[in-house]
Amino acid sequence: MEVNNQNIEDILNDEDINKNSIENTNDADYNNTQENKDIFYLPEGNALNEELLYSLSSRKNVELIFLVGPVGSGKTTIEVMTYQIFLCNTFKDLIFAGSLSLKGFEERAINMRIESGKSEPDMERTSINVVNKYLHLAIKNIAINNIHNLLLTDISGEEFENCCNNPALMGSKFRNLQLAKSICFVLDGERLIDVFKRNAALSQVMQFIQTTLDAKLVKHNTLICILLTKYDIVEKNMKKDTSLEDFIKTIDEKINKKFERIQGISVYFQKVSSVNDIRKADKDNSILKLINKWITYNDSSKLQSIDIYSNSDKKLVNEFNRFGVKNEGCE
Repeated sequence: MEVNNQNIEDILNDEDINKNSIENTNDADYNNTQENKDIFYLPEGNALNEELLYSLSSRKNVELIFLVGPVGSGKTTIEVMTYQIFLCNTFKDLIFAGSLSLKGFEERAINMRIESGKSEPDMERTSINVVNKYLHLAIKNIAINNIHNLLLTDISGEEFENCCNNPALMGSKFRNLQLAKSICFVLDGERLIDVFKRNAALSQVMQFIQTTLDAKLVKHNTLICILLTKYDIVEKNMKKDTSLEDFIKTIDEKINKKFERIQGISVYFQKVSSVNDIRKADKDNSILKLINKWITYNDSSKLQSIDIYSNSDKKLVNEFNRFGVKNEGCE
């Protein structure tokens, strides 16, 4: 099914875009929208901060995809590739259905393109001081006529490294992990090539997993993704080093053991190649496989009562007025 005028009209009429835009306009602009229904005010397009994240999630069903990994492991590259893939390909079942973060994606994508003037794709590392950490991407599943509002986190690897051995800090700093449909732990494939670095690289990701579990941030029915990045480089080196392939085969089993105590957890292992992979056909496209896994994973029981930790660990937390938007006059 190709994109037609009706698809475009549906996207323009999307409630997220219009409501979010009105929130960021003054009274005169708002009155103008009431007088002229043919005018559409578009959002600024930056990545969302937490306040905008909660505002969007109060109006629409959103699917939070949390990427966790060390500095330089490829988290931002994966996020940009999920956007770029729809600029480079036309797929049978999925189409791009809009974004409140187009500017944010484009700012991150520039170094992956020929126009950047660089001979090789080079993703700029995410600053530890970034406040707008959520990239919105709407994807329409044509077969069932359903739009998935994905929110991809773009958080500096330094922030995760600072919390690596501190469950209390991890729990307070990344409590939104509990809301994630999928938590993706990113393993830097390039570090696996060096026989003296591969064990340390895997141990670091295993420690991220353990700290997340100790902080009780992983919930029942969460999709756990293990993303082995830069796999095109890994494949080339496998021909020279047979021990590398044997090492990679053990990763899945080791990580699965970490989640054995949590009933209902699914662990999905995906090898992700370079940016050129986004141009491949459906069956060979690692990013498309990952997107399909995110949007088709069934987490219908995710928001139900969860009982994977002891009663002594449970407490009731009121998140309703976290950003002070509650109408005080209603109390």
